[in-house]
Amino acid sequence: MVRIWSLFFLGICMVVQVQAQDTLKLNFQEAVKIGLKNNVSLQRENNNLEVNLANRREAKALYAPEIGAFMNAQKLNGQQFDQVTGNVYRDNTDLASVNVGGRYVIFDGLNRLYSNKQTQSQLESQKYLVDRTEQDVIFNVGSQFLQVLMDKEILRINRINLEAQATTLEQIRGFVEAGTRSLSDQLDQEATVSQIEVEVIRAENNLRIDKAIFTQTLLLDPGIEIDAVEPEWSLESLMTQNYDLDDLYNQAITHRPDYKQALADQEAASAGINVARALYYPRLEFFGVMGSRYTSLAPETDFMEQIFESNYVFNYGLELSIPIYQKNQVKTQKVIAKMNLENSKLAEKDLRLMIFREVQTAHLNYLAAKNEYSAAEKQFNAAQEAYNIQKERYEVGVGTLVELSRSTWTLVDGAASRAQARYTLLFQKVILDYYTGLLNPADI
Repeated sequence: MVRIWSLFFLGICMVVQVQAQDTLKLNFQEAVKIGLKNNVSLQRENNNLEVNLANRREAKALYAPEIGAFMNAQKLNGQQFDQVTGNVYRDNTDLASVNVGGRYVIFDGLNRLYSNKQTQSQLESQKYLVDRTEQDVIFNVGSQFLQVLMDKEILRINRINLEAQATTLEQIRGFVEAGTRSLSDQLDQEATVSQIEVEVIRAENNLRIDKAIFTQTLLLDPGIEIDAVEPEWSLESLMTQNYDLDDLYNQAITHRPDYKQALADQEAASAGINVARALYYPRLEFFGVMGSRYTSLAPETDFMEQIFESNYVFNYGLELSIPIYQKNQVKTQKVIAKMNLENSKLAEKDLRLMIFREVQTAHLNYLAAKNEYSAAEKQFNAAQEAYNIQKERYEVGVGTLVELSRSTWTLVDGAASRAQARYTLLFQKVILDYYTGLLNPADI
């Protein structure tokens, strides 16, 4: 029997331990760290960065000579000409050759120079894309983190309201039994409690849904329960901080990775035109080949002697190739490169306008969030005072239940508005940093 009870309590402890393990407390910094680690888009862009690094290394290597070794062994049946003896034979012949050769480009119309510039700009563009993708992850994680915190606060307010209304219901029941209040007051309050219970259920459901979305964004196990911890950010500093729109816009143009990416894309497209134009110019290369041959048609000389002494050859020289007619291939490449440059200029111009709109909107939202929080704070304080007065009036039999209910709903609405305004203001610094390009994972 003792053993059975021991196993029972051991099982309970294991269940409690598992439940404790399934709850993950996350502050904003930890959530961002997980998001950056698991985000698929960021991983994909980092993979593309490796590709661009490989292309950059390949472009640098264009200045090095091309070296290769070539070996051949074959058996010929029938008539053939032997290059070693200069005779024509009709027999079964064994042939072998080994060559080592290389080529070096002396002039290629500056193709290598502009190919290096193009790959360097493409590499910088991809790095800026990785940086902006990191900022996108931080922004999305932050907005969902904020939503979970807001849902938690709304649920807490509704639960407090439900507890307070349930206490009021018990008081009203006592008043009804004492004959100081009518039964209609009790029924009205019971309906109010039921309505608040529905609000609590809705708030719980909203919290579960937003937690599930947040868990999916972080790519965590769906069985993990996330408990978001409120960040220790100062509201006072946000309320006193003032920003100038022109300064914010200049910061965005200077620091935003997507704008830097647009400029790098322009440089890559400009270099692409010169890469295509280089194909019009002649190409001058130096070449050299060193090797030896063996043939069974010279039986008086053994294999090693033919390979290392008698049949040794070394050729070298210059090769000049002049393009004359290329079936409009180079012209087409040049047109494509030119249009890529025009499109990159249009994209940069459009991005500048979009950046101004985004920064302007973020600045206006920041100012509105400050005013909204101040108004919500005043609304809540006034609603709190009005509720206390109406509650006292009702308890002494002066006020009515309708007045008390109205003040209660005003208080709850004020608390919800204050919570929403508070979390919105807290997140405004992240929003401003995102749209000005100052959002850095190291500073979170």
